[in-house]
Amino acid sequence: MSIIIETELMHFFISAFWGMLVVVYYDLFRLLRQMIHHSTWMVAVEDLLFWIAVGCMILAVSYNYDQGQVRGYLILGMLCGGIFYNWGISPFFRGMILFFYKKGKEVLKNVRKQSTIEKNKRKKEGNHEEGR
Repeated sequence: MSIIIETELMHFFISAFWGMLVVVYYDLFRLLRQMIHHSTWMVAVEDLLFWIAVGCMILAVSYNYDQGQVRGYLILGMLCGGIFYNWGISPFFRGMILFFYKKGKEVLKNVRKQSTIEKNKRKKEGNHEEGR
């Protein structure tokens, strides 16, 4: 295989990795939106920041690997990596994070409930003793 083809193939796989990282980054925004309610303008600001970061990342990858030339195989690699992650890994990743978030939220709710019950119990016992 030609050294040029090998180099382009390596750049394709590197850009696929970066495409996967882009979707991981967006998954974090999606998870944050599911955990905490966001207003419409906040979602717009987050999306704008996301696309600015993605644009800078694409320029950085093309600059580092192809002297700043945006090549089709770099874009295709990022697209393939993003699609692979989004359809293959992302549902499991997001599901796992949301599962642990909900379980942690339940545990904290139960701890708060127990501490409130204990506090009320002590309060009643204290008031009962004062009445004697």
